Formats: sequence, C-alpha cells, structure tokens
Amino acid sequence: MTTPTPLTQQRQFVRDFLAASQQRSQRETAAQQQYAAGEKAAQEQHAGSLRAAQQSYTATIKTQDDTLRAQKSQINQAVDTIDAARRDAREYLRILDTPLSELPPALEDSTPQSPTVRDGKPVAALTAGAGRIRQLGINAGQLLEAKNRQRARQQKQVIGATVAVLILAVVGYFFYQRWNVEQSVAANRAALSSALAAASREGRSAVVNPVDGATYVPVPAGEFIMGSPESVGDDDEHPQHTVYLDAFWIMQTEVTNAQYARCVAAGACSAPDNSYWQDPAYGQHPVTDVDWNQAAAYAQWVGGRLPTEAEWEKAARGTDGRTYPWGDEQPDSSLANCCGFVNDTTPVGSYPAGASPYGALDMAGNVWEWTADWYDSGYYSQSPAQNPTGPAGGDYRVLRGGSFYVDSAFVRVAGRRRYNLDLRSWNLGFRVASSSPGF
Repeated sequence: MTTPTPLTQQRQFVRDFLAASQQRSQRETAAQQQYAAGEKAAQEQHAGSLRAAQQSYTATIKTQDDTLRAQKSQINQAVDTIDAARRDAREYLRILDTPLSELPPALEDSTPQSPTVRDGKPVAALTAGAGRIRQLGINAGQLLEAKNRQRARQQKQVIGATVAVLILAVVGYFFYQRWNVEQSVAANRAALSSALAAASREGRSAVVNPVDGATYVPVPAGEFIMGSPESVGDDDEHPQHTVYLDAFWIMQTEVTNAQYARCVAAGACSAPDNSYWQDPAYGQHPVTDVDWNQAAAYAQWVGGRLPTEAEWEKAARGTDGRTYPWGDEQPDSSLANCCGFVNDTTPVGSYPAGASPYGALDMAGNVWEWTADWYDSGYYSQSPAQNPTGPAGGDYRVLRGGSFYVDSAFVRVAGRRRYNLDLRSWNLGFRVASSSPGF
C-alpha cells in the first residue's frame, strides 16, 4: 500500500477543511438569517431575549469588525497547523489552485475551532463549531416562531380593539347625529310656533318660517263642505259632508328643491330619488321623488307636520264648496300647471290667479301632494264631524291636488288618490302645515 506524501495529505486536509467549511457556512448563513430576521422584527419588545441569545452564542454574535478579525485568525491558525514549516497560508491556497477570493463567505462569518493533528490524522474539531451554529439556528427558529405567534396575537388584539373603537365611534356618531337632529327639531318647532303665535296675535295674513324661509298662510277655524255630490267625482269622494276644523297654518306653496336641500344638509332628511334636486336651475321647483316618510321627516324638521286630508281640502276650496281653488270654471294655462299646458313642473307660486280663498298656491296641478291620512275609500261615511284625521291604519296614504300631466278632473279640490307610502314619483311632492297657537 502506498503511503500518501505529506503534501498530498496536506492538500487532502485543506480540501476536507474547505468542504466542511462550505457545508458549515451554509448552515451558518441560514441560522444567521433566521436569527437576524427574528432579532429585527422583535428588537424593541424583546431586547432581553435577544441579548440572552447573543450571550449563549458567545463569540458569534459580536460586532462585524470583531467577528471578521476572529474568523481570519481561525482560518490562518488552521492552515498554519497543517503547514509544519509555518509557510504563508495564501501560498498553500495558491498551490492548491484555490484563490483566497473563492473561499466560502461563511468562513468570514463564523468562529470554528482550530483543527489539530493526532496520530497523523486531522481531528475534526470543526464539527463542534458547526454543531453550535446548528443549535443556534434551531434556537433562533424557535425564538422567531414564538415571537411570530406573540406578534400574531398582538395583531389580533390590536385589530379587535380597532374594530371595537370603530364600532363605538360609528354608534356614538349615529346617536350624536340623532340627538343633534332631535335638538334641531325641538328648536325649529319652538321657532315656528313662536312666529305663528305672534302672527296670530297681530292678525297677519302670512308668516315666514325662520327655518326654511317658507311662507305660511292662516286658515281660520270653522266648518266647510268636504267631498263631492253624488253626481260628481269618484265613489271615495262621497258622501259630501260638513266638517269643522280648528284653525291652522299651511305653506302657501309646495316645498321646493332648495328648501328640501337644507334639510338634507342638516342631516335630518335623505336625498330625493332624482339627479336635479341640487341643480340651481330647479331650486324653486317643487321637490319630487320623495316618499311619505321623507315628507314627514321634512315637516317635522321645520317644526310642522303634514296636513290632514281635511285641512288640505279646506285650505284649497274654502267654505263655499267650489270645484277648484279659484272657483268653478275649468282650468286654463293662467290658473294651474295641469292638463298638458307645460308637461313639466314649474317654479312654485307661478299661478297667482289660481290661488285658493286663503291665498294658498298650486293647490291644483304642478305635483301631487302627500297628506297625513291613511286611505280608505269608504272613510267619508264614518268620518268624524270635527277635526278628522283619517283611518287608524291602512296600506296607502292619501294624495291630493293632481299634477302637471293630468287633466282637469284630477285637479278638483275634492279629488282623492291613494299611493304606497314607500314609493316615490317624479310628479309627487308635498307641503307642510302647523296647528295655530293663539289663532
């Protein structure tokens, strides 16, 4: 058997050393990356744990400069042990065709133990350093996993707390808005009541609501003729009967887009179901595409209410049983917006010649108007003789007044129509009424 020459042994040892170092460097690199990632992610909250990890891996976790010097010293020491003549390690590497630049980078990032020779054979002391590094990787991985779990729990807690805060904020804002609207409604009701009371005492024929700028006209207490004779109108207008009403005030015109927009801006009303309610060109046109609940909300916001069906009819016809607000003659283009004269809404108050006996305008045509009452086709046969407020319930609300696209039969002051209170229409609006304090 041929005995290897010393030079062959030295070359083989260096190759073994480099191979072991390369394998170790891979493990060291992975361990270092895992540890560095764990340290960076949790360095503020877990500084104590990181320092303990650094101490357990004494010589490895140092500053980069100290580590580099120690690594180079260990490599030189290992090569010097193999080189009995103490020749330069770089010369040996050149002889072995292994330039220094090709050394695995991990050799400059670790602190392996120096190899020794016993009985002519190298002692693989490097495995001890590799084992330490491997254990460090395991420890770092476990630490990182624990920190990730803790961070996940913290994130869940933060998310839960954030959601709870948001929910509380939304609920709080909702209740604040509702409280704010309620306060506004109470203040507006007081303002309108005060204005109407003062106007009643002074005997004025009109008063302006300070909330939305709408003009109200008074309707005095007393009896009027409600409904139609048997020979006229639909069955739900019969029988014609006498009704007594307490005094009240009613808006002179229908609620306009501009007025309704104030309620939307105040957060007390929802927007109409059309695209032109905010268009300045339609600001003085009656608001449309609002259901009964939206109309009632606006009436409440300005301090009033929707008129009862009886109040609406008396305000439109007076006490003499006339057919139209202006009298008994058929409507024409100077009296009302109906019958295809315009085929669209017109600004409120455009037909002063068609005013009712109390000065209310647009009671015939322009847009249908919501009233407060539930609809019952046979209600007139059982209606109270004094201040009727309609049936106790029902499926529909009563509409009055007709609109711009209907003919003369539908704009009679006694005409009644039913409509689902949740529906909206492009030819349907409303006006507001109020009981009259001191009138």
